[in-house]
Amino acid sequence: MNDVYVTSEEKSQVNTDDNKPVTVEKPRTKKDDIRENFGYFGIASLIYAIVYTVCLYKNLHGVGTTILMTATFVYAYLMLKKLGYTFSKKHIGYAVIGGLLAFNLMYTMDGWVLFVDYVAIIMVFVTGVLSVIYDNSELSFGESIMAVLEHIFGSLENVFACVNDWRDYRKDGKKENSVYRSVFIGIIISIPALILILILLSSADIVFGDITERIFGEIKMGTIIVISLMFVGSLFGSYAWLIHFVDKEKAVHKDKRNGDPTILITVGLIISAVYLFFCGIQVVYLFAGLGELPNNYTYAEYAREGFFQLLVVCILNLLFVLMGLRLFKEKTLLKVVLTIITGCTYIMIASSAYRMALYIDVYSLSLLRIWVLWTLLWLTVILTGALINIYKNDFSLFKYSMIVTSFLYLSFAYAKPAYLVASYNLNDDLYNGAVDQEYLVDDLNEDAMPVIYRYIDDEDYMERYMKSCDYDYRDEEKDYSFRQFNISRAVYEYYKDEI
Repeated sequence: MNDVYVTSEEKSQVNTDDNKPVTVEKPRTKKDDIRENFGYFGIASLIYAIVYTVCLYKNLHGVGTTILMTATFVYAYLMLKKLGYTFSKKHIGYAVIGGLLAFNLMYTMDGWVLFVDYVAIIMVFVTGVLSVIYDNSELSFGESIMAVLEHIFGSLENVFACVNDWRDYRKDGKKENSVYRSVFIGIIISIPALILILILLSSADIVFGDITERIFGEIKMGTIIVISLMFVGSLFGSYAWLIHFVDKEKAVHKDKRNGDPTILITVGLIISAVYLFFCGIQVVYLFAGLGELPNNYTYAEYAREGFFQLLVVCILNLLFVLMGLRLFKEKTLLKVVLTIITGCTYIMIASSAYRMALYIDVYSLSLLRIWVLWTLLWLTVILTGALINIYKNDFSLFKYSMIVTSFLYLSFAYAKPAYLVASYNLNDDLYNGAVDQEYLVDDLNEDAMPVIYRYIDDEDYMERYMKSCDYDYRDEEKDYSFRQFNISRAVYEYYKDEI
């Protein structure tokens, strides 16, 4: 039960039978706790903003980013703990997954992997925080996704809460808050002063200037503007996130299974008839190779032609099954139809994987193709969860999806896709000199360097590969600051010096 308190702004008057005014006290909320203790939460957000700016400025894949992501989880833990929320053993899992994702930011130089890392960290972070604030185990798969997305983007409505609460906090003359207020003001004043001092001292001493340039780059007006925007954005953003999370109402499970199942059964039976016929063709022509292809068609061309269409159909089938579970009343025949569609989808996934394997066998492996193979594996596992959910209503598909997706992705990311592509294409048993070396040296990143160094002896190809890695979105200089240290880049530089 929440405590009750009164502020001067929140007292309202009502009339009793005796026509005497009575004060009605509003219940105390977590949002009120934050505002009343702005000194603590404001300073914590201020420190987090400084860490965010220092770690992330011109650095998306280094030690600094790993430190920042760790600091983000620590920040959330301290804020929620201060607000009286409790943690349990289940929350350790979120921290472990988040830590592994954070470490991968300094372990790889693969742009796509880094992008997925950031998205995954946000999803795991928000889901973990929601599980602390309220029990979300009863939410359906769709409700869980919507709750996460709402909390990711919904905090924008509180983006100026930090300014408003700071203004109210300054008006509060309580002596016990004077220390927090003084520290907060001192930090705010010290930031522009520190920037000015760094500029002057960097100009006064070349050694000191070289150190600061390696950390922040050359300090120009543009640098100051970018750093200032990052600091203000992270300060306002972190505080807005905190306000939004504790102020938002708990997401409640609502049973929306009120649709007429006969409609979906009819649609499902018609689609299933087509699917069964299509799957029969896959077995005869593709898997068994018993049928005769049209003239001028090779199996590699046949495999390549329909792959992406099949992938789209598999995704649509998964959505169809999820929609049937969420929006339509239970009926035995509906479960049978959804099971048939799921079974056909398994065959389509197998067909897609087999087609891609045939195509890879002829045209070698690429980053896109290995990502596609991983996606097919992921679809298979998620579809299995959906199949279980058809017959087990209390099965938490969202929790299952979080666990298996984390395991599959972390295994894939730590194996380094570019390294796997280069290893497969240049394997001793496969490599005969006919592999598309131009693709390997032009499109693969630093993660592939150990394999490239071992197999490719042509100096021109090596030169092209190193230029491709040294260009793109990376600094051309070899010397990086500690916060920009990346394991994959360090390995790349080691082999590069050996050439």
